[in-house]
Amino acid sequence: MLPEAVCNRIHTNHADAVETLSRLIGFPSVAAPQPQDGYPYGKPAADALDFMLHQLEDFNEQPLLQTAYEITRWHHERWDGRGYPDGLKGDEIPISAQLVALADVYDALTSERCYKKAFSHEKAVQMILNGECGAFNPLLLQCLTDVQTDLKVQLQQRTQ
Repeated sequence: MLPEAVCNRIHTNHADAVETLSRLIGFPSVAAPQPQDGYPYGKPAADALDFMLHQLEDFNEQPLLQTAYEITRWHHERWDGRGYPDGLKGDEIPISAQLVALADVYDALTSERCYKKAFSHEKAVQMILNGECGAFNPLLLQCLTDVQTDLKVQLQQRTQ
C-alpha cells in the first residue's frame, strides 16, 4: 500500500490500483522481448497499446483501464519533457504515470540485478533527488522526502 502521506499529497483515489498496476508492468527484463525479436519500442509500442486497449468494450468507462493505460503509456515520460513516447512535460503527464515512474526508478536502484549490486536506500534517494535518474515532479520528490523513513523500513523488510 502506498504511504497515506503520498496519497494525501497527490490527491489520488486510486492508490491501490496504481500500486497493483505498477507491479504488473515491473516484470524482469530477462523476460522482456528483445529488439532482435521485432518488438516495437517507444512510440510504436505505445501506439499499439493504444489501439489494443481501445478495442476493449467500455474502455472509456472503466477507471481502472484508464489508469492502466496512463501508466503503461506514459511512465517513461519525464517532468522536463525529455521522455517518451510522446514527449509530455510537467503536468501533461498523468500523476499515476509520474508516481509509477518514480517508484520504478527507486525499485531499480535498490534491487540487485545481474549487472549491478543494489544501492542502499540512502544512496537511491540521494541519486533521485539529485536528478541523476531523470526529472521528476517536485511535489513527488517532496513526497519521497516526507516518506523516506517508512520507505527505508519497507525496503529492509523486503530484503530480509
